[in-house]
Amino acid sequence: MAPPYSERLNIRIVLHGLRVGAATTVLTTAVAFLVGVIASTAGNMGLVHLGEYQPWLPIIGLEYGLVAGVIFGIVATVVACRSRLRRRPTV
Repeated sequence: MAPPYSERLNIRIVLHGLRVGAATTVLTTAVAFLVGVIASTAGNMGLVHLGEYQPWLPIIGLEYGLVAGVIFGIVATVVACRSRLRRRPTV
């Protein structure tokens, strides 16, 4: 059995997991915002009829993207921390 990690390395592993979670949250929110912008632009060009929600789609994408991003970020943080602390590669 391998010796346990030092306290300093454990802190670095947890910080790495938090960075992974924060990046996941930001990227998920950005993608949802871009989808809203693309859909709104398609509505402005007459490709799709989106009704009264068309100008609000980027903001709606931000709201729902943030909620989904926080959930995905928490999962990514737990997976990254747990796998590195158990000395298994992250899938």
